[in-house]
Amino acid sequence: MDSNKDEDTKRLQELRANILKACFYSKEGHIPSAFSILDILYCLYILLPKSSSIDLKDKDFFILSKGHASLALYAIQPDYE
Repeated sequence: MDSNKDEDTKRLQELRANILKACFYSKEGHIPSAFSILDILYCLYILLPKSSSIDLKDKDFFILSKGHASLALYAIQPDYE
């Protein structure tokens, strides 16, 4: 895991700003729900190593059932490769 704490903190702040902008311009959204799960999503999608060599049956799946937090998932998707 190649990670720099300062860079991660800065990127999380940028993601929070993107969530705020999305809520502001759309005039809807649940900011606290999105903020409360953002660090977890960042770890799952950005910090954990990805392996394309794992069979689908052996992969882990993530289901976001906290619908009000979908803004966090949308914000983090562009960083996920």
